[in-house]
Amino acid sequence: MNDVSLLSDAALDALVGHRFPGGTYRIEAWENRLLTEATGAEPLPEGLAHPVHVFHTSLAGAGIGVADILDLFAFRPSDGVVVVAYDWELHRPLHEGVLYRMAGAITGVERKRRGDRIADHLFFMVNIDDAAGVPVASITNEWRISRRQP
Repeated sequence: MNDVSLLSDAALDALVGHRFPGGTYRIEAWENRLLTEATGAEPLPEGLAHPVHVFHTSLAGAGIGVADILDLFAFRPSDGVVVVAYDWELHRPLHEGVLYRMAGAITGVERKRRGDRIADHLFFMVNIDDAAGVPVASITNEWRISRRQP
């Protein structure tokens, strides 16, 4: 994580439209089994992936991790981060062994000030398509980074 000064308003606004590297991801059977067990769910019919994969798969396939997103926003060790909202839209179920393609971007930012506190809200999305380009799922997220002004 960065230990740099707070992003300026202009630098924060410039992140809107930043595209993630993109890429592909395939949910392996063992990975699906472990995640399904971790959620306390019953095993799913053979080949069907647990829906919570839509979050993990989308970030991994988009070529970005949580730390990468926080680095873009100059997250500092003294800052706090909260997931404000997740919106997962599943057009079709996810399956084991299928190669999915992901593309995503920062879709918005908002800075709120209150006294010496700043709350930077960041919005991003990732689309998941199958190898033929047919939409499978899309996610949108809002995270808040709470910080003190330097």
